Amino acid sequence: MAARVVNLDEVWAALKECAPGYSVRKSDHVWIILHPTQKNVVARLPLGKHGRRMNAEIEAGHVRQMARAFEIEECMQKRIPSAYG
Repeated sequence: MAARVVNLDEVWAALKECAPGYSVRKSDHVWIILHPTQKNVVARLPLGKHGRRMNAEIEAGHVRQMARAFEIEECMQKRIPSAYG
């Protein structure tokens, strides 16, 4: 069974609504996402199958893990139902 994937463009759009003011940095292997109000919480999303492309697809489990860490699961589930369904 193939893992569900989510396009990073969808993730960035959802974060804009669910965590306004978030910031993103690229490292060698992951995107590092910082929540604007939770200073001690950091989420990491893999760069994707083909490296540093902004529109890469990543596994939905990484998106769900980030949403749990930032406590924005309900909002993310509304914005990216394919990651949860």
